[in-house]
Amino acid sequence: MVYLSFSLLALMCLGHITIWAAIWNRLHGVGLSYGICSWITAVLVALGATIPTALVVLVLRRDLPLFPVFSIGKNLPTTMGLSPLVISAHTYVAACWLALPYAVISRIWRRNKRKPPVHHFTAQESAFGARRPVMNWRPDRSKISRRPTSGRWLPSLKNFVAARKVFSHAGQQSLGEERKSPVWLPTVGSLHQVRPSFFPERNHQSRGRTGEPRDSQADRSPVVRFSNHKDHHFLLRLPGNESLMCEQVDVGVRLARLPKHLEGMTILLLSDLHFTGKIGLDYYHQVVEHTNKLQPDLIFVTGDIVDRSDCIGDAATVLSELRAQHGVFFVLGNHDLRAGPLAVRTALSQAGLTDVGGRVVRLPVDGIAFLIAGNELPWLGPAPDYSAAVNGDRHPPLRLLLAHTPDQFSWAVRQGVDLMLAGHTHGGQICLPWLGPIIVPSAGGIRYAHGLHYRRPTAMYVTRGLAGEFPVRYFCPPELTRIILFSGNRAQKD
Repeated sequence: MVYLSFSLLALMCLGHITIWAAIWNRLHGVGLSYGICSWITAVLVALGATIPTALVVLVLRRDLPLFPVFSIGKNLPTTMGLSPLVISAHTYVAACWLALPYAVISRIWRRNKRKPPVHHFTAQESAFGARRPVMNWRPDRSKISRRPTSGRWLPSLKNFVAARKVFSHAGQQSLGEERKSPVWLPTVGSLHQVRPSFFPERNHQSRGRTGEPRDSQADRSPVVRFSNHKDHHFLLRLPGNESLMCEQVDVGVRLARLPKHLEGMTILLLSDLHFTGKIGLDYYHQVVEHTNKLQPDLIFVTGDIVDRSDCIGDAATVLSELRAQHGVFFVLGNHDLRAGPLAVRTALSQAGLTDVGGRVVRLPVDGIAFLIAGNELPWLGPAPDYSAAVNGDRHPPLRLLLAHTPDQFSWAVRQGVDLMLAGHTHGGQICLPWLGPIIVPSAGGIRYAHGLHYRRPTAMYVTRGLAGEFPVRYFCPPELTRIILFSGNRAQKD
């Protein structure tokens, strides 16, 4: 009985944490200022420590008889009356008992839901970073592993235990030195060879896609570098920290209004770069280098680019190297307000990026109009006006939306957006194996933490992002996302 008692106590405490996390998620998803959010977080942390402590004390004193096993063979306490305080305590303990089972069941249900009807395929693999040196692995293109989308990548035990070794190797190198063991960077040619159905069988040389496999030696690019370890934040040296283990995620999305001749267009999604000085600039140079190797048609940067004003110059210099067939577009996020939104906009615009925050840009692509808009609500406004950009088009323009937070999904649905791309959540940043994240700064809780979602007529993809204010990631590696567009709705099984 004693074991049962302590099991119930543990369940109560875990349920309390679950309730606390749900409240935190929704409060941070309504667009409060950074200062208010900090105060709310402090209050929630204080309550999160105080409430379970008080409940445990009450149980041990037998003043809370919801645990009858503590009262076996003893008289019930005299404080068992129906006072409001006692009723509230009993009700909250019951809620704590139910919270954790409910959260686990709902996560299992979400993981087993059918994929959205606009989903065509998803594949993911390592792109660059610390994972290769840790494993000392020279990949063979004949053994490329493409994982389906149903599961999140889980780091191997070898990675989890040995991640600290990366920094001892990195510290022995100076910035710009090449590693002795080459790191293979996937290319469009290799993707075409692995799964030809990823791209239509037509010539895309006008967009820099030949569809032909490249030379194997060219695919194994040895250009991955690391800054000196002294430039890295101490959190990056935590064992198993995945903050420098970037994955490339390819997502095929069907859009009903996309013309057939534009199938295979690619959009590279970069989000939450968080230039803070805690991650060496060499990591961001790898992001840009890998992005350019994929030869995208469009590049979207969806906010939280710079956290500190003294990092604006670094961000502009790095991102000025991005190259795309039809341009690089960006919006700002809540963290950009700390650095000064006007200064960030000015620097990035001067670096060659197109600011679409609060407005719509009309982009002609092969005879079809693309309306690319940016929604920076709830932190910056106004919302873009798609109707003002429609100008008697013969074919309905394709509406694309950059939004920092996925909480603008409902707005996008009302505006008839075809494809919305967002970040902000970092995928939870610290996740439970298989069950997913605990903390997600979204009004929808963990629902839109990551992945592809659909509410007619809008498809939305939420990326895990590339960095964070606090560079700590477990079971949630950074993500460089390539969206590949296909025409039509889902007519047959994938």
